[in-house]
Amino acid sequence: MLQRALKCAGQKNGQASIEFLLVLSAALAFLSASLLMSSELSDSALLFISAFSAKAFSSEVASAADSLSLLAEGSSMEISASIPGEWKIERGGTDYFLAVSAGNRESRIMMSPAVVFPVNVSGKAGQKLSIVLEKRNGIVIASVKGLKS
Repeated sequence: MLQRALKCAGQKNGQASIEFLLVLSAALAFLSASLLMSSELSDSALLFISAFSAKAFSSEVASAADSLSLLAEGSSMEISASIPGEWKIERGGTDYFLAVSAGNRESRIMMSPAVVFPVNVSGKAGQKLSIVLEKRNGIVIASVKGLKS
């Protein structure tokens, strides 16, 4: 009788161990899936904020370029923005873009066609972007302040 009771107790402990391992593996699978989704959500949020900041910066540059076109030769303005994600000024054909990225995602914002921009200038996440606009020979030309291309 004692052997039978010990055998039953051993089976119950073994079954409890197996159930515990199943529950633990399910919890770990859920946790890893949650972390992966959280990382993607974080990248998406950072990209959205960066693209919004880049769009606002682009609008500010366009407005300043319009103002400079009315001013005298040699006039200049400085415009700054802090973009949370990584950024880069690119050229596509005759257009200029401010590309922002977060994780493996990227968004491109078209810059004012009335301004000539330097290309292949980039900055790290959170680095301040300062552009000096200057009217030369009737054309508004941008230069990036404080960065090397």
